[in-house]
Amino acid sequence: MNVFFSNSVSAVIYMVTATFCITVVNLSAMHLLASYGLLQVLLIRASVGFMLLSVFFGITTFRPDEINSSSFLTTSIRAVLELGMFGFFLLALEEVTLSLAVSVAMLGPPLVVFLSSILLKEPMYWHRIAATMISFAAAMLIINPVNNGVSLQSILYLLMSVICFSLNAVIARKYRHSISPISVAFYTHGIMVLILLPLVVGNWESISWAKELIFIALMSLSSLLGVFLFSFSYKVGHGAFVSMFYYSEILWAMLIDFLMFQFVPSSIAILGVLLMVGAGLLSALSEHQRKSTDDVKAIF
Repeated sequence: MNVFFSNSVSAVIYMVTATFCITVVNLSAMHLLASYGLLQVLLIRASVGFMLLSVFFGITTFRPDEINSSSFLTTSIRAVLELGMFGFFLLALEEVTLSLAVSVAMLGPPLVVFLSSILLKEPMYWHRIAATMISFAAAMLIINPVNNGVSLQSILYLLMSVICFSLNAVIARKYRHSISPISVAFYTHGIMVLILLPLVVGNWESISWAKELIFIALMSLSSLLGVFLFSFSYKVGHGAFVSMFYYSEILWAMLIDFLMFQFVPSSIAILGVLLMVGAGLLSALSEHQRKSTDDVKAIF
């Protein structure tokens, strides 16, 4: 097994586990959002995450030499994008189900592929185009926009979340070697706290810690683990390839909907999931063959 294939397998494992963590975060945040404001939930997630990073890794772990004017600007942009990605998604969840919201969010990976080829000059191969088109069609089958009756506002919230996710993924790929994932998580959480604190301080609602502690812990710990695994997946794998396996979040969302709400996906939705899995396998096998034989030409 060559280094490329080993890295690809590791990247896929990181991404699939990261999407499970994202699902846990969404469920915990949905519970907290029912009792507290959106900005307060975002502040709780960021501040607890910042404290956990400081305790687990220690302030001395984060090297000041990693932060200069350029990396600070990049990290600040990523913090804003992460707030937008999570915030817009939670706003949409006030109306739509988790599985539907996640399905719409799956429009993000094709956008990452497109932006990676434009902004990062990553090559676009035939198998990547095929996998992207199949994935997009599969997302449409699962969304089934004609029959779901979702409001335009919720769709716009989800689209804004998708845009924030895609830009964050491209930036993560671009600067993956300039700053460690742990430092990225530490500084982005700190910046998010600084952004949110003045917005929430005048509207803070008292929290029943005994009642909400488990949800706060699940949200914060899963969020940190997801951030690390997400960053590691793009560090060891190709951005366009790894993004295909972000679709695994749909499987987790459908499983949660079934276990908690007895929601059974339609046969069309199941077909869409199978198409997404097939698209991921197509991308993985073709990428491995291209690296092994070096006889596939880039078309862009």
